[in-house]
Amino acid sequence: MARYDSSPCGKLDEVVILGGLVWNPPTSCAWASRVYVDSKEAREHGVKTCGLPSRIAKFDDAVTTQGKTRRGVNWWSGKPRKEADPKVKIIESKRELCEIIMPNEPSLKGPRISMSLPSFSGRTKKLPDLLKYSLQMHANVRLSSPIKISVEPNSSEEISVVNILQSKPLLCIAFDNMRMAVGAPSKVTSKTL
Repeated sequence: MARYDSSPCGKLDEVVILGGLVWNPPTSCAWASRVYVDSKEAREHGVKTCGLPSRIAKFDDAVTTQGKTRRGVNWWSGKPRKEADPKVKIIESKRELCEIIMPNEPSLKGPRISMSLPSFSGRTKKLPDLLKYSLQMHANVRLSSPIKISVEPNSSEEISVVNILQSKPLLCIAFDNMRMAVGAPSKVTSKTL
């Protein structure tokens, strides 16, 4: 889950479900099986430019405390909150896909790291070619308690996405104060492999 202050599509909230992460020393590559964004512009950019399986969703982060409902709970801040663990519902076409329950824990400022995470996308109806793009990230990292995922029992979402959401976490890392630079996607050819 991420909240972007700026991007080629402006401000946006995003949930990326990684269907694959491959370690190839000294780096790794990620493959997104589903991307949920909260604006039409972000979806169009993801689908047409990056070949991502992007969909528009609403991120409902309302919290009710003592009978009062508040929105914008700062689930992304990494700071403890007065209310119970904040929850974010992901809603697509008026259908709740899942509810993500964020840990409400104090966070110690972790070390600042820089990393390269080349990623792949494409092989979609809109962009049938395999695309590769660079991603340079700088962030403070820290261990985190796992988020909890509640999936609607009658969700019609593909079984693979539900299985990923409900799988057991191995390691949970929070990236605070993250800055990313993502390169333009380029077509993968036998010469670039």
